[in-house]
Amino acid sequence: MNIYQLKHLDNYEILFLKNDQDYFRLRELKENEIFSFTGKQNYGFSAVDNKHKKLKTEFPNFENSNYFLMKANAFDCFHQELLPYGVFFKVQSENEEDIYFFRPTIRYDILNVEKSKILMFDPIKDKGYLRKAVLHDTDFDELLIFKVKQSFSPIFVNQRFVDIYKEKGFQGLYFEKIEIV
Repeated sequence: MNIYQLKHLDNYEILFLKNDQDYFRLRELKENEIFSFTGKQNYGFSAVDNKHKKLKTEFPNFENSNYFLMKANAFDCFHQELLPYGVFFKVQSENEEDIYFFRPTIRYDILNVEKSKILMFDPIKDKGYLRKAVLHDTDFDELLIFKVKQSFSPIFVNQRFVDIYKEKGFQGLYFEKIEIV
C-alpha cells in the first residue's frame, strides 16, 4: 500500500490566528471541546499577501502542522474514519463557520532515520523536522493517518485516505508519495 505525506496547495485558503493566546488555548483543548477563537478565516485572501486570491477548500491550511483542519463537509466524510487515530476540536470562527481541528495522536516508530533527511534534530526530544521521509515497511493498511515518533511535523496518510478524498472531489491538498524500504 502507498503512503503519502499530506500537503496543502499554495493557492488555497489559509487559517491564521490573531494572537498567541489562541495558540495556547488550542494546545490545552480536551477532546470534543468547542473553542471559539479570535482569529478569522481568510476567505479570498491570504494574510501574507492580499494581492493573490485564495481558492476555497474543505481543508484550509494552518500554520501549525500538529493540526489538520477541515470544514463541515469534510468532517462529515472523514469523522468516523479518523476518530481512532486522533482527536477533533470544533472551532468557531468569527463568521460562525465551524472548523474542525484534527490532531493525530498516534505516532509510529517507522522512520528510517539513516535514509530520511532530517533538519535540526533535537536529541533530547529524539525528534527533528523532516525534509524527506523514508519509512520502514509495515502493515500500512491499518494506518489511515499518522505521524512518526522521530518528527515534529508531517502528517502521513495511506492510499485509502487518498481514495476517499478523490472520490468526494475535495480540493486543496496534494499527496507526496513516500519511499518505503
